Amino acid sequence: MKEKLSVVFIMLLLGAVIVIASLNAYSILWNPSRQQELNLLSIYGGIDYSHKLEGIIPLGTDHYWLGADANTEKIYYVRASKKWFDNNFPDGDAKDGNGIKVTGFKTKVTDSELKRAMDKHVSDAGIPLLLRGSTGGEFLLLNATGIGIFSLAIAVCGLLCGVFGVVVVVKKDSLPSLFKTIYGCFVVVWALALAFYFTRYGILV
Repeated sequence: MKEKLSVVFIMLLLGAVIVIASLNAYSILWNPSRQQELNLLSIYGGIDYSHKLEGIIPLGTDHYWLGADANTEKIYYVRASKKWFDNNFPDGDAKDGNGIKVTGFKTKVTDSELKRAMDKHVSDAGIPLLLRGSTGGEFLLLNATGIGIFSLAIAVCGLLCGVFGVVVVVKKDSLPSLFKTIYGCFVVVWALALAFYFTRYGILV
């Protein structure tokens, strides 16, 4: 009985992960209402935020840039690489005098520490509330396509884990040990990718 309950719990947890990753992928790749276009004229500094698993293992650093949009005349946060900034805003102003056009995925910050840092940065920059296009920890994700594909891969691999997991449970006595070993390795790799995924990106829907 306990074994069956454990299997049911694991399958429900797996199903939740698949649904969240699938919704993330859909929102990023196929939902045009979450896309926004900006024409950035200048950048008012930025925030570097490092992600760590369990507060110890580094998973990379994201860069959030505070930019002025020519279309709305408001200030928005965009998440992009340091190379993107250096190539387009070498001295803080757009390399092209007409502005740098970007299209990204509208996202809300789920990390309270990052949200506080962004709010403080906007306040320290002296930007009044009426000019803030990014409110409540919102930002525009410029490298969204790659994250969307990663989300889809997490969902598909999670589904494969579930399907082959059922096969392993049902036919555990007749399956060759090599199959079980390969499946175990696949699950471990997927679990590590999943930990990286939720620590680095969280829920984007």
